[in-house]
Amino acid sequence: MTDSYRRPRGSGTIEEKDGRYRGIKVIKGTKIATPLLPTRDKAERALRRLSIDTSSSASFGKAFDLFEAASNHSHSTRLEYRRLVESHLKSVMSVSIDTLDVSDFGKIIKRMKAEGLSRQTINQVRVCIRGAYVQAIAKGWTEINVGLLLRVPTTKPVDKTKFLMPDEVNNLTAYLHSAGEEKEPHRSSWLIGYRYGLRPSERRGLCWENIFIDGDRAFIEIRTQIIDERQVGTVFTDTVKTPQSQRRIYLDSQAWQWLREHRAAEAERTYAEWTDAYGHSPDLVWRQPSGRPLTTTYEQNHWRRVQRAAGVVNPVSPYAMRHTAATIMLAPEDVDEGTLGIDPVTASRILGHTDLQLITRVYSKALTRTQGAAADAFDRISAQRQVSLDF
Repeated sequence: MTDSYRRPRGSGTIEEKDGRYRGIKVIKGTKIATPLLPTRDKAERALRRLSIDTSSSASFGKAFDLFEAASNHSHSTRLEYRRLVESHLKSVMSVSIDTLDVSDFGKIIKRMKAEGLSRQTINQVRVCIRGAYVQAIAKGWTEINVGLLLRVPTTKPVDKTKFLMPDEVNNLTAYLHSAGEEKEPHRSSWLIGYRYGLRPSERRGLCWENIFIDGDRAFIEIRTQIIDERQVGTVFTDTVKTPQSQRRIYLDSQAWQWLREHRAAEAERTYAEWTDAYGHSPDLVWRQPSGRPLTTTYEQNHWRRVQRAAGVVNPVSPYAMRHTAATIMLAPEDVDEGTLGIDPVTASRILGHTDLQLITRVYSKALTRTQGAAADAFDRISAQRQVSLDF
């Protein structure tokens, strides 16, 4: 039962159903209704609020809230986006989104560049802007997709990616082997890092329950990571960065042996119980002597000391182990240098990349060497065929 005849055109209707009432209004061809309420007066008030909320233009902040709620990003990524928005887009959060122009965002981007912020940070802010506009367009709050005008520039191939050279990797492995578990309790972490390219947060978040044996082979499953928010001093566990980051990695015999030795040594060590910011207490593979998980600062200091002890002339960051692993995988197979010659698709899966283009773009130098090796292989095949024809 409705009473649309009592209302001005376009103001909506009140519908009665089983002794309860709800307001209904059609906006841009979409039927929107309030919840069923016990009295007509409450339904009237709800309909008025519905009319105000949907007919008035929404703010950029409200559109971003919808983007954040609709995204399938991990908790840590949503926190990072929220921090970026509150830091750099604060001036437009309360502004009606249909009154914003591309020049408004252009000024913000220009200011970020002037402040010397990294290209990655600026691009992440662009992602937030575009995501908010996608939601605003879907809701009918604006018709012009300003966010699409702020396109993320194409990243040029990175030829100066820092990584360890093959001789440095060999020296590092030899040092860790000679140091043993007692002197270097985290040596298996470093070995797995520069052989299989785990992200630092993934290594720190690896738990014993994610290590398995399949016949005569051992493998690890990457499921969780440790997030270290140094700005606020918060450490917590979270799911990995993307669905593609959830992967299985088979270990070589040396890495498996070092993990077994580490497990035996851990059984004799006593740690204080640690819980993260959300009350989780994971059984981590590697910890600080205090029992807390490895943090970014702790790893940087420890990794720098390990490299000095191994004779590495130009120390690199813990994340550079990921670049080292990728370079070793993609470079042409060479027993002396320790390179593997793995195809880009397999290497991308081991590294947990979302997009194959990422590995071909960032590690283009290693792929160029692979293309050269392929040309040499064709030369050898051609030469063999020529010899057989002569016979």
